[in-house]
Amino acid sequence: MSPGTITQENMLEDSVAAFDWAQAKGFTRAVADFMVKTFTDRFTATVSKAKRTGKILIDYLRNAEGATAIAPYAVRARANAPVSMPIAAAGTMPKSDSTE
Repeated sequence: MSPGTITQENMLEDSVAAFDWAQAKGFTRAVADFMVKTFTDRFTATVSKAKRTGKILIDYLRNAEGATAIAPYAVRARANAPVSMPIAAAGTMPKSDSTE
């Protein structure tokens, strides 16, 4: 699994449709905090690149009115820049021995 970014748009799109902006941000922050506390070696909610090396960023800050997001498979105008890629939630966890 390579480091990347998971936004709540990828994971919770249908869930947050009924919330206002403040509720959506609070909810997605709680999800991000839970994932970071539960899987400290895999996830971070800290945007600073220096503090997220080797981890997947759970970017709950995209859930604010007027916030921007990167389109799936978006290419940045830099040499060797990563590409935004949506992943299924199942793709973020290793398979257990019992399911293989």
